[in-house]
Amino acid sequence: MCKVLIVDDDNNYLESVSDNLQRMQPSYQIEPVYSFSQAVELILQGNLYDYAIIDVRLGDNTNDEDRLGLGLAATLNELQPDVRVIMLSQYNVTKVFMKALRATNIINFIEKGGKESFDELVRTIEENRALPRIP
Repeated sequence: MCKVLIVDDDNNYLESVSDNLQRMQPSYQIEPVYSFSQAVELILQGNLYDYAIIDVRLGDNTNDEDRLGLGLAATLNELQPDVRVIMLSQYNVTKVFMKALRATNIINFIEKGGKESFDELVRTIEENRALPRIP
């Protein structure tokens, strides 16, 4: 079974991605959450994930960069180094992308929007499931 954590503060997008991913891949266990705080709480409770799909801009009503998507990716890298992270954004994020490259557990960076980006998300998970984990 493939366990996927999806973190996005856009409720409509989160529900859409979660529902579509579950429909396309019924064997996946999908865990959708709306905030950095909820994601960290699940991780600290001992929930283990194969993949984390994280929006770059999480709205936890803070300007603290460590509590944004890349901060969550870094936290995951510390707490669950085996989790593979896919970052999502609907914004031009060249600067953010460069920071993301430095995080060891990010395997793809996908611009949100439409069926093509969703297909790339599914393709990324499927292509990486067979790859060995990097210690």
